[in-house]
Amino acid sequence: MEHEGGDRLDTWMERFQIPMLAGEILLTNGAEIFRVEQTIERMAQALGAERSDVLVVLSGIQASFSVQQQVYTYIRRVRMRRTGLRLIAQVNQISREFCNHTMSNEEASQQLHALLTAPSHTAPLRKAIASSCGALAFSLLFQLRLPIPLFYATLNGFLASLIVDLLNRWKIPEYLATFLTGFILTYATLLYPQLDPTRLDRVLLAALFLLLPGVPLTTSIRELTNGDLISGTARMSEAMITLITIAAGVYTAFTLLPGRLL
Repeated sequence: MEHEGGDRLDTWMERFQIPMLAGEILLTNGAEIFRVEQTIERMAQALGAERSDVLVVLSGIQASFSVQQQVYTYIRRVRMRRTGLRLIAQVNQISREFCNHTMSNEEASQQLHALLTAPSHTAPLRKAIASSCGALAFSLLFQLRLPIPLFYATLNGFLASLIVDLLNRWKIPEYLATFLTGFILTYATLLYPQLDPTRLDRVLLAALFLLLPGVPLTTSIRELTNGDLISGTARMSEAMITLITIAAGVYTAFTLLPGRLL
């Protein structure tokens, strides 16, 4: 299918909005910098761009496309970032079909606009159940075997997912939401009845492990090895701040209930 015919996107300025939109979705959902740049460049080439110059940092995208001796320049500011691997996979699929000329401009634009406002997780309850299973697995890894500690660890995993989703729905700033999640989980764990104090730390850690920025930390290392020093360092700094924020929430809860300090 040719991109030139049968589309209402009949100007180059409008057509090049498609790769920019794909790049914005990828960057918003935590994709690597090189993936964002390559996706934009390949989709622009499929549209007919003779040259593409793309610069991506964590806070935005700058790109210029040359075609028929004209240069079209775009800047996209990205203010919100999250981890949405499902949306990254969907954009990758759209990009492949678009570059293979099996998807028209109009279809690609419609699908990308639908993804732009889509939540990173479509089933909060399913995500919470998965988080509880993850916390249970971590608790077994920490050598917890008794029913009561295992139950509380599983409950903490379920609560962690619900709290994160609720705070995101309320538009709470990311680091404040992380602090509050760590604080609430710790405070609740300290108040659980019939929980052996010698196992309290492992019950809490099983849920806190779910809050660790594993994907951003891994992505930062990949970007540093790829030579994207600015974005790699920025992601690494964000991951470190997240770890400090979790620790601050835990410390605050322990401070308010000093009688349960281990």
